[in-house]
Amino acid sequence: MTKMIRTLAALATPQGQGAYDLESLLAHELGHWFGLDHSAVWRALMFPYAPPPGQFLGNRPSAQAPDGPLSDDDRAGIRSLYPDPADSVNIGTISGRILPANPFALANIPAPASGSFVTGIFGAHVVAIDADTGSVVAATLGGWSCNVASQQLQFDGSYEIERLPVNHNYKIYAEPLEGLVTPANLSDPLISLCGPSSAPSCATPAANTNFNPRTRPASP
Repeated sequence: MTKMIRTLAALATPQGQGAYDLESLLAHELGHWFGLDHSAVWRALMFPYAPPPGQFLGNRPSAQAPDGPLSDDDRAGIRSLYPDPADSVNIGTISGRILPANPFALANIPAPASGSFVTGIFGAHVVAIDADTGSVVAATLGGWSCNVASQQLQFDGSYEIERLPVNHNYKIYAEPLEGLVTPANLSDPLISLCGPSSAPSCATPAANTNFNPRTRPASP
C-alpha cells in the first residue's frame, strides 16, 4: 500500500500533469483523524484545497526529512494537540486581543446571547511570523475567551498561539477570512464553541470579515 501511494504521489510532477498528489491528500485526511482542522495558511498541509494536478504542497519526504510536506503551522497544531512535557522549557505562548480601530463599530454586531456582547473582532485569522526569516510559524482563529468566574464564553477578540519555539523574534498580524479561505472552511471550530458544555443560550456571532489590517505581509 505504501509503495502504491508513493508511486501515485510521484506522478504529481511536471511529468505527470494530470495527477494529484495522493500522498499529501491522504496525509491531510489523517490530519483530520488526529484532530487537526483546516488551516488558512497557504503552505499548510491542512489548507482546505488540494493543489492543482501536477503540483504538490511543500517539500517531498526524504530520509533526512520524512515529514517534509508538513508546514510549521501543521507542526504547531500537532504540538498543541499532543504536547510533549519534555518540551515545556522550549516552547512559549503569544496571546492578546484583536480590536477594531473604531470600537464603536462593535455596537452594530448583534449580541450573541442575552446579556452578552461582542467586544472584540470575532473569527480573525491571527498569524505568527518569524521576524528574521519571514516564514509563517503558526496561526489560529481568534475572537473569544472563557470567563473564569462564570465559565461562560466572552467574545472579546482574544487569541492565543501556543507551543511556539522560544528564542525567536515574532511578528503578529490579523486578517479577515475573505480570500480563498472563508469562515465556511473553518466553521467547525467556530460552531463547536457553543457545544454541550456552554450555556444553552450561547450563540456564536458571525465571523467578522469587515475589517482592514493595518499591515499585511506581501507573501503568505
